[in-house]
Amino acid sequence: MVLRPRGFGKTLMMSTLQSFFEMDYAHPGDTSRQQELFKGLAVTDDRAFCKEHLGRHPVVALLMKNRGAADFSGACAALGEDIWELASRFAWLKDSPRLSEYEKDAFRPLLDREQLCSGAEKSYFRQQISLSLLCGMLRRHCGKRIVLLVDGYDTLLQKAAEHGFFDKAAGVVIPMLGSVIKTNSDIEKAVVTGCLRPAGGYFADALNNLSYNTALSENDSLSEAFGFTEDEVHSLLADCGLGAFYDKVRESYGGYRIGSQEIFCPQEVMSCVSDLLKSGVQDPAVFRPPAYWNNTVNNQIITRRLEPGSTKSDMIRDLLEGRSVEVRTNRITDCGEACKTGRFWNLLVNLGYLTLKKRGKGGVHEFCIPNAEVKACLEDCMKAAAATAATDKTAKA
Repeated sequence: MVLRPRGFGKTLMMSTLQSFFEMDYAHPGDTSRQQELFKGLAVTDDRAFCKEHLGRHPVVALLMKNRGAADFSGACAALGEDIWELASRFAWLKDSPRLSEYEKDAFRPLLDREQLCSGAEKSYFRQQISLSLLCGMLRRHCGKRIVLLVDGYDTLLQKAAEHGFFDKAAGVVIPMLGSVIKTNSDIEKAVVTGCLRPAGGYFADALNNLSYNTALSENDSLSEAFGFTEDEVHSLLADCGLGAFYDKVRESYGGYRIGSQEIFCPQEVMSCVSDLLKSGVQDPAVFRPPAYWNNTVNNQIITRRLEPGSTKSDMIRDLLEGRSVEVRTNRITDCGEACKTGRFWNLLVNLGYLTLKKRGKGGVHEFCIPNAEVKACLEDCMKAAAATAATDKTAKA
């Protein structure tokens, strides 16, 4: 499982993995598309690995989109939509001569958009078994083990925790993931991404065989895979004729420390480059980098946990004034418990509002705000929390 803040390229990486591994279902063994896509890239230097895996596997890739549902029925309807889109890619399985009629009958409801998104109890059951069913059918049809990719597993759960239906949502998501990942012989490899770790009490048994790489991991095994390095940003800006803007870009979108690397948020860097090219601005002194994180659901999560006059608010003010804070935080953060009980500093670190400045002992580390964009967001969160507190005080009076 790979855990990174929003905008760090998780979806792009999953799309890349899908393009690398996925076989041509109509012409098994034809890897010409992958050969062309990955020609000249470092991965092709490992010929033995490519011979075994490049274009050789069925791939089940579920993108769990954040559709903004504020109640359980709406959230499950949104999840049903995601599953229906996935199953529709494999509609041809219903005609496979290698599958039993029983399997085909079980598969057909996944192709029925109305049934899958209805909110009825049967739709929840179909969602729970969807990945396991689809992976099993593909394994038997193709004769190859599956690469399973689940991107953004916690988008629905974060929303559910905010609106008070986390337990119900987890009752659908946990069986859906657990039934396909835990000791499943149909799976060659499973990669799951999100911002927050699955909560131990909810997910421990279902996902206990996953390993984790997080923003606080001490090794560099995936530091450069998610996010841009300093050299990559230098090269990108130079290629676009924007080399003079490096300091502004670094100040606004860099500053994350993952492993031993300084990492830039790639989504913000690319958005900034696009805006610069469109605007035609030539002078870095007059350029004001936008804050792309404004008005995100994460800002709302943080704002609700800021209590004016509290120790937390005082520490946030210290951070906004350029100081660092020492706080205890888990190496990996439980999704459900963090959202439900407000493990505030864990949330700030894992959602990308803080970054590691210095490692300590016993889980107590020194953190700081990574860049100007995040600083602006936290300033807005403080103002919003103060305004909410003032309104509540007036209402009570």
